[in-house]
Amino acid sequence: MIKRIVILFVCIFAWALYAQTGLFDLTYGEALSTAKGKLSSAGFVLVDQSSSVVEYTPSEQSKSYNIVDGIILIVNPGSDKTVGWFIKYNGENTTELDSIVLDALLEMHGENNEYDESTDQLLWNLGGTRSLHVMYTMENCLSILYFDSAYEELFSMD
Repeated sequence: MIKRIVILFVCIFAWALYAQTGLFDLTYGEALSTAKGKLSSAGFVLVDQSSSVVEYTPSEQSKSYNIVDGIILIVNPGSDKTVGWFIKYNGENTTELDSIVLDALLEMHGENNEYDESTDQLLWNLGGTRSLHVMYTMENCLSILYFDSAYEELFSMD
């Protein structure tokens, strides 16, 4: 009986690492159609799409309108699975709004993070090749990047 419980616990832990969920309920490895459905349900509209990048902005009816500038999904074109995403918040958001986002990240991903002075980023190691990067852009926009170094080439926005 104890052996079964231990095996079950290990399986649940492994699944939790594999299916890491982040802001806007997006999940690493989920089908692009699922991620698109979640964003559509949250009031986001498709702006542009290529084989590996799908860009959304909030509609005027979205709760995120005037708070989020946009969300970019990074997709493995071979499998049509989400391998990461980038969220850019509005640069005119208040410090209080940014704090709400950071509090949500702490609640979702825990307090085990580190600050990288050289890149001015708050970082979470999400296990394996996955990480979360929180930073401000040159325009003072809070930005969140869910990254997977196994697909680093897909994250290049050149």
